Amino acid sequence: MLLFAICCCTFYAFVANAAETTTTPKVTIAAQDLMPWLSPQLENKGLYANIVTTAFKEVGVEVEIIFAPWARAMKLVLEGEIFALMPAFSTPEREKLFFFSDAFSQESNAFYYYGPIRDFKYKGLEDLKGYLIGGTSGYYYTQLFNDAGLRVDYTNSDINNFKKLSKRYIDFFFYSEIPAAYIISTHFPKEKEHFHIIENSRRLFDNKLMVSKKYKDSQELLRLFNQGLSQIKENGKYQALLSKHHD
Repeated sequence: MLLFAICCCTFYAFVANAAETTTTPKVTIAAQDLMPWLSPQLENKGLYANIVTTAFKEVGVEVEIIFAPWARAMKLVLEGEIFALMPAFSTPEREKLFFFSDAFSQESNAFYYYGPIRDFKYKGLEDLKGYLIGGTSGYYYTQLFNDAGLRVDYTNSDINNFKKLSKRYIDFFFYSEIPAAYIISTHFPKEKEHFHIIENSRRLFDNKLMVSKKYKDSQELLRLFNQGLSQIKENGKYQALLSKHHD
């Protein structure tokens, strides 16, 4: 009887110890406040956050999402302090510094201007030489604008760029269409008819996780995310999230 009790105690001690040492993987991902897609004010922090956390949950990884200015968040990822940043577009320059996930969504972007509608003949960035372009620090287009020889006035806020447009401090600003519509309707409700898009400037981009190359096990975690994303697209959870958001 004594031997049985000792064995039971040993077994339960082993189970308890295993439970303590077996922890669920957890990653921290920085996000840009990007209404209506991402925000601490939204349910589950928004559609993009919901997609990413659901994909990771599918493969047993917990996610903590923090919100930070883009430049600061990119620095944290670059230094390996956190796992990733979202949403991000991949470029050859960025791919030298970061890993990128499979695309979890797409966004249409365009050049905005303020004032009367113009019949602007736009074929490419070279057509914007001679104008002052607004830019947000750390965004993917920095190198592209530099290579095109454009004059760019950078700030750390998308809203500030729309303010500059409205005051004619800058001529154009390149931004995502749905978040732009939200900013304009929220911050410039009496002026929204004055904001316009250069029609031929529309471009479709893939939204991805921009992953640290210095974060521990980042490549394996990235593989798991891509696996989870593929699974939720196959099992219907991805479409259910899209449908719920658009209802």
